[in-house]
Amino acid sequence: MTPQFASAPTPFSATSLQEIQPLRGLGRADCDFYHKLDLPGIGITPGAWDLREHGVAYLGHLQLADKSVFEIGPASGYLTFLMESQGATVMCLEPDIRYFWDLVPNSDLATSESLLAFQTHIARIRNGFWLAHEALGSRARMFHGSAYALPNNFGPFDVSLLGSILLHTKLPLQIISQCAEVTREAIVITERWYPELGDRPVMELELHPSKPNVDTWWRFTPRFFQHALAVFGFPNSRVDYHQQQYLAAGAPATLDLFTVVATR
Repeated sequence: MTPQFASAPTPFSATSLQEIQPLRGLGRADCDFYHKLDLPGIGITPGAWDLREHGVAYLGHLQLADKSVFEIGPASGYLTFLMESQGATVMCLEPDIRYFWDLVPNSDLATSESLLAFQTHIARIRNGFWLAHEALGSRARMFHGSAYALPNNFGPFDVSLLGSILLHTKLPLQIISQCAEVTREAIVITERWYPELGDRPVMELELHPSKPNVDTWWRFTPRFFQHALAVFGFPNSRVDYHQQQYLAAGAPATLDLFTVVATR
């Protein structure tokens, strides 16, 4: 039976993470895909995001050979497997599917039917991760738990990656602080770029009562992350701007993104 969404625990209550054993024997019919993937014996999958041309830019052109990477929210895993192909060892974290991310309270997921459909979609995306994991011979590990309170014995890692994740969370600074605790060398944050926000360190609320959405809380400026990361011990940063292909309402679009790479 598919588990139902549950009331999330308090944000700072997590004390352990659960390692998820790889699912094997899945087929494309069991999966949805967030990223386009080119998989041996399977071919090119569908997916809203096509990072294949500019995935290295998405990662901030960071050299990852022999690095350990902590990735939050891998979705279908394109970046996971790209980092592995560059010689990284990757450990991923997703929220327990009963809680998922911080869903917007007044979103269209107000009915149990909508919640179940959304959860089923997320479960199928996670199937897609495992399908690709098997097809590519990946050794990436997956954990479920809260990014708001990582265990004391977790890590450390050379690099932490937050790829278009923080816009979905109520407390992005808390997650950055947790990553800072377990990261030795660099934190990489990628988000959509909104030039109209200017060059100030801005985190702007995306929500409005008249425009409820499922899971998007914030817009950010690159300067916001540069300042925040400096506060948490990563004062040396640079910003790269790039474009990525996204399928919006069935039509392809090119979106502007930025990546902040901050080091100690």
